Amino acid sequence: MSISRSHRLLIVILLLALLLACGLPAGWNATSPPPGDAIATAIAQTQAAQTMIAYYAAETLAAVQSISTATQAVLPSTEPPPPPTATPAWSETPSLTPSPTATFTPAVPMVSVSVDTNCRTGPGKVYDMVGALTTGKSAEVIARDPSGNYWYIRNPNNPASFCWIWGQYATISGNTAGLPVYTPPPTPTPAPDFTVAYSSFEFCAPLYALELTVKNNGALTWQSYQTVARDLTHSITVTWHANFFREFSGCAPLAPQDDLTPGESGTALAGPFDHSPAGENFNVTVTLCTQDNLLGTCVSKTISFSP
Repeated sequence: MSISRSHRLLIVILLLALLLACGLPAGWNATSPPPGDAIATAIAQTQAAQTMIAYYAAETLAAVQSISTATQAVLPSTEPPPPPTATPAWSETPSLTPSPTATFTPAVPMVSVSVDTNCRTGPGKVYDMVGALTTGKSAEVIARDPSGNYWYIRNPNNPASFCWIWGQYATISGNTAGLPVYTPPPTPTPAPDFTVAYSSFEFCAPLYALELTVKNNGALTWQSYQTVARDLTHSITVTWHANFFREFSGCAPLAPQDDLTPGESGTALAGPFDHSPAGENFNVTVTLCTQDNLLGTCVSKTISFSP
């Protein structure tokens, strides 16, 4: 049922109600007033008609509301339908490739060592030691030598200076491709050196002589020596020199030894004295030279002792 039909029904009911309300008792005309009973009856009938009209009106309104509600439920909505929910298409889950771990590379090459290593003025043991790189420490690399076996670094013991370190136990961190190649300094002139100590004294009647053991700790060969012995007890000074380093037993010389090569030991005599040196105090200065007759490079050392 449509809304227009409900409106027509309402109009019909209202018309019927009006006709009932307007009905008069039989025998009443317009030219004569109605009798008293007739008036009462008309009033009662009018009230009854009004009650019926109110009843039918209420019923009609309820019907109209019901029809309107039903119509709204049946009529299609004028609002546009919501857009369909997109269903994602299935795809393979991409496999994640792990990112490579970044390795820290210092901008300046650095060196560390697995064994404590000396740092020298040049690439080799013939150069003086001026520092050392110890395990657990690192130093800046400045250059390398042509052979690639030594590194020129900032001195770990004095950052204001530089030195050479052997690469045997070294590990380099950083790019060394751009490092310059330094030509090593000239090999230093070997330093002559020796040690001296009192050994014993010999008696070759009627004289006594002090025997001293000397050892060549340098890089040069010794060819001659001189001793200046001072007997502090008797205030006596005696000088002796020779071009050999021979040991004696009494008055007899033992195996000949004409020089002292690096690392070799020999004997130097001090004296002679015309009395026993036992229990007396001596200062002895020993001078060794690289040529015979006390020529060439010479080095002197002094010791004190009491035989």
